[in-house]
Amino acid sequence: MKITSHLIVRLSYLVVPAALLTASGLAQSEGNADQPAARTGWKKQEPLPTPWHFYDVDLISTAEGWSVSQPVTGDHGNIFHTVDAGKTWKQQGTLFRQLNGISFADALHGVAVGNEFRYTSDGGNTWLLSTSFGGTMYDVDLVDATTGYACGFGSVLKTVNGGQTWTVQSIPLSGNFVGIDFVNTTTGWVVGAEGSVYHTTDGGATWVRQRHDTSKFFTGVSFVSTTEGWVSGNSTILHTIDGGTTWVTQPVPAGADAIEIRFADSQNGWAVGALRTILHTTNGGQTWTLLLGGVFNDPNNRYPFNALDVASPTTGVAVGGGNSIFTTTNGTRWISRGSGSGTRPFRFARTDTNHLWTANNNSEVLYTTNGGKKWERSIIQLQIDCDTCSNAADIAFLDNNMEGWAVINGLFTTTSWVWHSLDGGKTWQSLNVTNTGPLTGIAIVDAQTLLAVSATSDLIFRSTNGGLTWTAVPHPAGGTWFGAVRFVPGTQTGWTIGEGGKILKSTDGGATWISQRNASHEDNLLDVSFADLNNGWAVGGEQLHTTDGGAAWLPQNTGLDVSFSVFAVSPTSAWIGGIEDLARTSDGGATWTIERPSNTAWFCLEFLDSENGWAGGQDQDIDDVPGSIWKRSGPAVAAFERVTIVERPGPHVGRGVWLAPPSTPTD
Repeated sequence: MKITSHLIVRLSYLVVPAALLTASGLAQSEGNADQPAARTGWKKQEPLPTPWHFYDVDLISTAEGWSVSQPVTGDHGNIFHTVDAGKTWKQQGTLFRQLNGISFADALHGVAVGNEFRYTSDGGNTWLLSTSFGGTMYDVDLVDATTGYACGFGSVLKTVNGGQTWTVQSIPLSGNFVGIDFVNTTTGWVVGAEGSVYHTTDGGATWVRQRHDTSKFFTGVSFVSTTEGWVSGNSTILHTIDGGTTWVTQPVPAGADAIEIRFADSQNGWAVGALRTILHTTNGGQTWTLLLGGVFNDPNNRYPFNALDVASPTTGVAVGGGNSIFTTTNGTRWISRGSGSGTRPFRFARTDTNHLWTANNNSEVLYTTNGGKKWERSIIQLQIDCDTCSNAADIAFLDNNMEGWAVINGLFTTTSWVWHSLDGGKTWQSLNVTNTGPLTGIAIVDAQTLLAVSATSDLIFRSTNGGLTWTAVPHPAGGTWFGAVRFVPGTQTGWTIGEGGKILKSTDGGATWISQRNASHEDNLLDVSFADLNNGWAVGGEQLHTTDGGAAWLPQNTGLDVSFSVFAVSPTSAWIGGIEDLARTSDGGATWTIERPSNTAWFCLEFLDSENGWAGGQDQDIDDVPGSIWKRSGPAVAAFERVTIVERPGPHVGRGVWLAPPSTPTD
């Protein structure tokens, strides 16, 4: 493949210091002569159903509904369909232009609007392009199979043929209209800029302004009859029982936000918004209860809800940023349904077949307790605005599946370069480590002894008190940064690699280091992995292999010119991640086979055995170049025997290791 300047910029900004850019530049990845197996045994686990942000959702029953998503950058959009109340979603159609709103009148007839208008009369199996376009629209309401209304910048559009064509309605506002709701084909309301509420009773022929408040911006509107309804915007919710002639302000909990509002009847309603807010009322809004979010300094409230719809007093779906989908079947308990995040995974940690973690950009961590069937998101730093977030660069957990550490790397500041979790990665606490600067790698020797390496300096740090304090340790000088640090589980032996192809080794838990390869080489190294105390690989601008604990490192022809990640499964079996391709060997690197699950730069790898494992990285074909995790499920392979080597007391990171190659390898 041709390496684009776009990819180079992303790599130098997000992954590691401009590591891969050697004197000769990034080379084209040719691969082996054999064509890559397209997706042999590989299945995408996250982000599902989309890496993008959801902007609208519409339910026609307690089971069936549709939603639209779009990236932050790029004029693109997707349509998704659910038939199980939002638990799972399936994409309909191909890639459209940006879509902001969607509405169905019944199970067959629907419209979607944004930077183009689409309509369907077969439940979304086919989406046809409207022959008219009246500018970007932000919301839409299809009242019946033929009649619908859409709103946008200073305009309201109407269709009388199910979305095939649209005509402009006369309405006196120059700002945006972003919310629209009709109770029948003639009576409806539209809300938007300058705290405006407009009302029509003649199918949009004329509009009457019912409210105007330049200090407000209304974004949501919901009516249950021709007389009773609600409008919302930020921390304001208004209620009317006379069709909008008069409005009464309803109390909203402090910190809550109401971008969208929906009522199932005159008593039961919900509002959602920024800070992952979900509000609920069972008395028509006289009192609102905060069910989720609404707290500014909670990092998990980073992504807002943008839309909401309800099909009954107990059934609803809320969607929003960062692949957020939440559903309820009792009106009060909301369950996250989206798997993963659009952020990019840089490193894996794993303790068993079910418990895995990834360190991602924007200071996010993904974790799973079921082998990746569902990936949950946690957020380390408190910044809500990710323009000021750094990246989680690496992560490590103890065998108890509860205690772990993550290190931070990036262009922006942080309250600590090392963070700690005691609940399996659900929440993270700052260790107030400020003396290290940005870090690219972390490794566990035992529960108290940790190693970390610098992203910007020739420094190695060691902690002997569980990460509370860190001290720089002596080592042979060379290069200005490190790419990774890895210890053979249960031992005192580990390696670190970095700029200029340097390789250092420690045999005393990181207290001292010796040089096995200096930093004078043209190609940088980004990752290292050992199957046991002797057999390992180091990768980056080139791929190196050792069978004697690093005394000698020899180059191997893997078919990858550039590589980001490596995982040594056994002394003879390993996987390497490159740009687009994954390379695997089962004979110690004598030969390599290429696989290509997707067009992804593979930043991290984790395997159970030679056939079954995970790969994560940055997608190259999708707007916002999001991250993803794929799982490979191959034939059952007898894994090598897990051997725990304890050279000092305390828990350790558990992954099987070879002490010595068996007479007949079982991988």
